[in-house]
Amino acid sequence: MRSTNLYAFTTALRLEFPEAQCLRLRRASRGCGVVYQLVGLHGSRGRIARQLVAATDSEAFHGARTLLLHLNGRGAGQETAKGHERAAIDLIASRGYRDATERAKVAGVREVCRWLTENALELREANLRRAVLALAPDENRKRRSVVEAASLLAEVAGVNLDTEGLRYRNPLPTRRPAVDDDAIFEALDTDLLKLGDPGAIWTYKMVAVTGIRANGCLSLQIPEAESYQPGIQLPYWDSKRGHAGYCTPTVKDWWDKWELALVPSELQEFWMPHDRPASNEQVEKANNLLTNYAGTLRRRVHKDAAESLGFRALRHAATARLLKSGMQPLLVADLLSTSLQQVEATYSDHYRQHAVTEAARLL
Repeated sequence: MRSTNLYAFTTALRLEFPEAQCLRLRRASRGCGVVYQLVGLHGSRGRIARQLVAATDSEAFHGARTLLLHLNGRGAGQETAKGHERAAIDLIASRGYRDATERAKVAGVREVCRWLTENALELREANLRRAVLALAPDENRKRRSVVEAASLLAEVAGVNLDTEGLRYRNPLPTRRPAVDDDAIFEALDTDLLKLGDPGAIWTYKMVAVTGIRANGCLSLQIPEAESYQPGIQLPYWDSKRGHAGYCTPTVKDWWDKWELALVPSELQEFWMPHDRPASNEQVEKANNLLTNYAGTLRRRVHKDAAESLGFRALRHAATARLLKSGMQPLLVADLLSTSLQQVEATYSDHYRQHAVTEAARLL
C-alpha cells in the first residue's frame, strides 16, 4: 500500500493541511466501477467519508484538495486571487509602460492567477514559487515574465516572495559559425530583391552595414556627407535599451554603393525620433512593420538564404566583423548595444583567432 500513488497523494495532503493528518485517500470497487473517497477524521469537522468525482489517482488528489479548502473555509481564495489580480493590473497601468509591454505584463499576471485558481491554491509564497516552476523552465525566456508577474502579485498581496533560485538562467550561448562577408553582400544584392519592397530592402541592408537593431534603423538621423565610411556618427534611439545611441558603418563602401543615405518614402510614416523615446503607438507600428518584413523574407527567399539574411544573422555578421578587425569586445558591445557578457560568451572563437594574430605581430 505504501508504494501506491494514493499513499503519496495522501502524504501530500497531510503536508499541506495540518487538519488532514488523520484523513486518507481510498480507492474502492463498486458496481458502477472504481470510486475514490476521502475518509477519516478531520481536525475540526470530525469524521468524514466523502466520495470524490475522479477517474484517476491524480484527479482524486485535486478533488480532495478542493474539498479540504471548502471544509476549511478557504474556498474564498479564488475571489481573493481575483482581487489581487485586479490590484496588480492597476499597479502595472500606473507605471506608464509602453502599450505592448503593459499587455505582456498583464498577460503574465493573469496566467499566474489562472494557474493558482485552477489548482485551488491561495496566493502564498510557496504557491507562487510552484506557479513559476510549473509555468516556465528556468532556461526559457518566459521565466522572466512569470517571475515578474509573481512578484507583482506578491507585492499587492503583501507576501514576501524570495525569487532567489527562480530567476531566468541564461542558457549557454550558441557558438556562431564564421561569416563570409562576400556571400552576405552577394545575397543582399540578389536574393533581397525578391522582397519587392524598397523599405524592407533598405532596412535589411542598413542592419547588415551597421549592425544596428532593425527597430533602431527607423530612428536614424543621417547627416549630409560626401561619403559614409566607418567612423561617421549616426545617432538613433535604442527603444529596447531605452537610451540614445550611435552606430557607424562596420564595413567600407557598402553604404555608399547602396545609397543608404536615401531613405525610401515607404518608411516615412514609420519614422521615430532619434533623441527621445517614441510614443507607444509609434513603436508598436514600427515593430509590426518589421515583423511583416521578417515574414515576407521567409516566404519569398530560399530557406538557407533567409536564415543568413535575417535581422539576427546580419547583426551577428557585423559583430564578428568588428571582432575580427581587432576592436575591443567592450567597444563592440557598446557600439552594437548589447552586453559584454553576451559578446564574450558567443564569440570566444574570434578571440582565439585574434590572439594568434597578435602573437605573430608582437613576437
